[in-house]
Amino acid sequence: MSFTPISGRLESLQADTSDVVRTTETVTPEYHLNLEGQRLALRAFLGCGIRFTYRGQPTCLNCQSASAKLYGGGYCYPCFSTLARCDLCIVSPERCHFHLHSCREPQWGETFCMQPHTVYLANTSGTKVGITRGGRELNRWLDQGAEQALAIVETPSRRCAGYVERLLKQQLSDKTNWRQLVTGVRGGQDLNALAASLRQSVNLQDAFRNTPADALEQARVRWLEDSVQLTIKYPVLRYSPAQRLKVTPEAPEICDNLQGVIGQYLLLTRGVVFLPDYRGLAMDITISDIMMKDGQPQEIKLADYQAPDYYTQATHLTFDINDGATLVTNLMSVERRNDAANSLQLDGEHLELVAVSIDGRELAGNEYQIDEESLTLHNLDASHEIKIVTRIKPEENTALEGLYRSSSMYCTQCEAQGFRRITYYQDRPDVLAKFTTTIVADAAAYPTLLSNGNLIEGPSIVDGRRSVTWEDPFPKPAYLFALVAGDLEMIEDTFTTMNDRVVTLRIYSEPHNIAQCDYAMGALKRSMKWDEEQFGREYDLDIFMIVAVEDFNMGAMENKGLNIFNTSCVLASKDTATDAAYERVEAVVAHEYFHNWSGNRVTCRDWFQLSLKEGFTVFRDAEFSSDMNSRAVKRIDDVTFLRAVQFAEDAGPLAHPVRPASYIEISNFYTTTIYEKGAEVVRMYKTLLGDEKFRAGSDLYFERFDGSAATTDDFAGVMAEVSGRDLTQFKRWYEQAGTPVLTVHESFSAGEFKLTITQSCPATPGQKEKLPFQIPIELGLLNEEGTPLSFFDLVIDCEEQFESRDGGFSLLLSMTQPTSTVSFSFLDDKPVVSFLRGFSAPVRVHYERPAEDLKLLANHDTDGFVKWDSMTSLWLQSFEGKEVDHGSLIDIVGGIAEQALHAPEDAEQKMLAATLLTMPEANYLFEQLSTLDVDHVLSTSDQLYASIGTQHKATWLELFEKNTASGPYQPDGLGMARRALANRAFSYYAQSLEGDELAEFVTGYFSQVDNLTDRRAALSVAVRHEKLAASVRSKMLEDFYTAWQAEALVIDMWFSLQAQSPLSTINDLQALTRHPAFDVKNPNRARSIYSAFGMYNHHRLHALDGSGYQFIADAIGEIDQLNPQLASRMATPLTRWHRYDHERQGLMKARLEQLSHSPDISKDLFEIVSKSLQAG
Repeated sequence: MSFTPISGRLESLQADTSDVVRTTETVTPEYHLNLEGQRLALRAFLGCGIRFTYRGQPTCLNCQSASAKLYGGGYCYPCFSTLARCDLCIVSPERCHFHLHSCREPQWGETFCMQPHTVYLANTSGTKVGITRGGRELNRWLDQGAEQALAIVETPSRRCAGYVERLLKQQLSDKTNWRQLVTGVRGGQDLNALAASLRQSVNLQDAFRNTPADALEQARVRWLEDSVQLTIKYPVLRYSPAQRLKVTPEAPEICDNLQGVIGQYLLLTRGVVFLPDYRGLAMDITISDIMMKDGQPQEIKLADYQAPDYYTQATHLTFDINDGATLVTNLMSVERRNDAANSLQLDGEHLELVAVSIDGRELAGNEYQIDEESLTLHNLDASHEIKIVTRIKPEENTALEGLYRSSSMYCTQCEAQGFRRITYYQDRPDVLAKFTTTIVADAAAYPTLLSNGNLIEGPSIVDGRRSVTWEDPFPKPAYLFALVAGDLEMIEDTFTTMNDRVVTLRIYSEPHNIAQCDYAMGALKRSMKWDEEQFGREYDLDIFMIVAVEDFNMGAMENKGLNIFNTSCVLASKDTATDAAYERVEAVVAHEYFHNWSGNRVTCRDWFQLSLKEGFTVFRDAEFSSDMNSRAVKRIDDVTFLRAVQFAEDAGPLAHPVRPASYIEISNFYTTTIYEKGAEVVRMYKTLLGDEKFRAGSDLYFERFDGSAATTDDFAGVMAEVSGRDLTQFKRWYEQAGTPVLTVHESFSAGEFKLTITQSCPATPGQKEKLPFQIPIELGLLNEEGTPLSFFDLVIDCEEQFESRDGGFSLLLSMTQPTSTVSFSFLDDKPVVSFLRGFSAPVRVHYERPAEDLKLLANHDTDGFVKWDSMTSLWLQSFEGKEVDHGSLIDIVGGIAEQALHAPEDAEQKMLAATLLTMPEANYLFEQLSTLDVDHVLSTSDQLYASIGTQHKATWLELFEKNTASGPYQPDGLGMARRALANRAFSYYAQSLEGDELAEFVTGYFSQVDNLTDRRAALSVAVRHEKLAASVRSKMLEDFYTAWQAEALVIDMWFSLQAQSPLSTINDLQALTRHPAFDVKNPNRARSIYSAFGMYNHHRLHALDGSGYQFIADAIGEIDQLNPQLASRMATPLTRWHRYDHERQGLMKARLEQLSHSPDISKDLFEIVSKSLQAG
């Protein structure tokens, strides 16, 4: 929003109630600020700058005379002494003396006091009692900042109302704590219940004992039994600190940002302004779209994108690394692109500027402009050599952005905006330059010095200082810069490309981890070969390097030629990595390597286009993992995550499009919407175009935009060009937030089967109305025996475009209309629909059909996703109601287990069986169920798990024993599938045991297995099984820690299992954070407790005493001071408050408000918290 500043003399603040219906149960008022004839609706100016300016001597509101001091809210002393509105009875209405004919202003008293009055209850800072003139109830409640209010007694006059209030004050307060009000610390009772209780316990006639009220007056006092409680929602972006800000002659100005309005309080970033304090005071107010310096961070918008005026062509960096401080010399060649420009703004944060020179001439301090976030150079010509020297302190960098120290090494993380913590630079993705980097450091302490590209000079050692120079011949944005300095070991291999170039491959790690890097090297070589075969992409440098780092915010970073990885995504051995970790290592190594083309050679123009590189690359790594392992299970895993996490994001207050329209802190947009949903958009391109044309489109994209920064429109453009399709409607997937919903109805008559499909999409923040998407829907038909039907044998009628796939056994429908119908003729019997095969679009599906159809699909469909989805639908049916018979589901699970007993030694079949036998995790259930009852879901999960284990006890034991490994551990497909099946059976069988038998079974398996996958399975059962003796559990945990305490990633898992356990109390978890091995500054270790707790320990997180929410909120607040990126991601569970019951919503919002009040809240966390609270 941009507008001319608005100024004027303050007159009043009014809550507009003109359009409120008195019986409405919820009111959202509009506040208007009256400034000398201007009436401003304040909601439109939330977040804007506001200035209060003192203008002169106070003036009496009544007689307009100047007065050195005002009394009673704006009156000179003579008026204060004579006006009825200033009399003592205004504060104490029971002291009204109108009946004694001594009222100061009888006419005023007749108009305002001798009228019907209402006694009410209100929840402000707590529950209070108050009175107001009849018909003015809502105005009074709004002035007081009541959150809920209820009229309870009607009286004939103010004095009578005062008597009743005095009686009720024996049980209730009549005060509001303004500090709690403005900080959002609300309290109070159920007003309807309280009113009912008062009607039973209070005799209103007691209010009139020893009073002059006559019988007629008393007879007109009555309880209001049919009044409606009102809930009021105030316009608040964020609450304020409990500090009253005042303008005075000595301090004549307040500059801040407007965050909300409650009652007569204007909420600002640094405190509040109570407007009644300024009655009679000459004060101007100015509202501007310019944010005040200490105020709310400014939003960045896609619509405001402008190409840079100058481009950096070449960058020569020199790092002189010393303990305690690093000197960075940055020599840039810049060229003007906008002839009208003559200044250049460079981004920079947390830097000490040492020197600036242009074309060899050092600038004086008055020749440039510098602030906390930038350095601006003026009076520039068409091209220059700019040299900037900065000093930084990597050792103090706990945010882990830019250059920082991890253990004994230095490393970087520059995406998205970390490079500005290294030097002043155009830190934006559309500025691509060739980098040359020289690193100088102590030769003994840092024998390994790495950067992007190829080594062109060194190493050389002079005076004990080692020096090397690296050159990257390919232009890149600053976010892809990387540097590593340390004492590292490495493993080395080579890869011969499709054009017979030999590339050196190296993986570096600290010495104690290097033995665990071999699997990652194999994964890298498989990735390089696959990318050549599937996408024609050949590696372009002489060397490719990976460095494993223990302190890292993300999983890995695709810096050109020098990938930096979190150790959790590189290290793998049978004792330190589970099967899932092996798969993750393979997938992440592939993902970062694939970025060499989809992200590095072709990058994104701006951060709004982030999914252009991330969504495309997630799609590519998913295809790679599918080819390396089980395609069906990989697809199921991806859809499970998408439905549990991304769908929740789409349905919450932080919902945003795949291409967002705005952001405050870009780090907050590394989300599942950008990555996973973005990958689904790319997958839909492939589904619609087919394999051949999709590959042609990809080739054209890489060819056309190589060495440049592209947009999602560019990607859509090449796909449209090669396919000849109009993809205009399809691009709504980039523009519209939310998860589309498909509602499906079917009918069958006289051999004709019809499917009617309707699409819709719920409103999301900033997008109330949605246009229809183009949705690829792949489906199949099965007969009643489960045999697939060929579409070639049927007559198909549909107005939408469709085509056969899979040799005629699948149909691809391209849905573009709000409602589409497809009919199939010449059928003997009603078929069963295999709907949304392969999860062909990221949509929710409402498709009511009998359990028998779902059983048939689960047993016979040829599509692995549909088999699993049908089974999952059966699981969900067991959670939908409280009177559900679980017997059928238990039998189905038992039947699948029996089939698994006889499955061949085939990795795909065994892994799919293990997947079908897995009960959906709570996060998935929370998101998929139409009505969420947390306690019901958790208790039903526990009951089902126990019943399935007990009723099929023998089958589980046999399945466990048949699939338990007899030979050495192998991280291959069959080995992983056998372990998955064995450990699923192990956990079910354990549910049928108790006492010594349970302890012997669990500890026996724990002590015998030779790998972390199986140890984790045993330990997971131990920490969750309430029938296992606590002493046994403790001994297993102690033995595990003793054996593996030297392995950081294994101990991360040890912490995580305990944090997830419903048996761990909050006191247990707090004790765990005091464990000597816990370090909150290490992201992996912090996540191992706090993220694991917030995402998976639903029993403790959602405890109704609020202790779980308090535990996670306190942790977020602490971590925000160290690592804002990590803190903002940990806040995710609290941001989903809208999904839960009213009581839990209140508890979760209170913790978000607690975080919002932090005086030092980061931009990262502020954006997450404020948007979450705005949704309420």
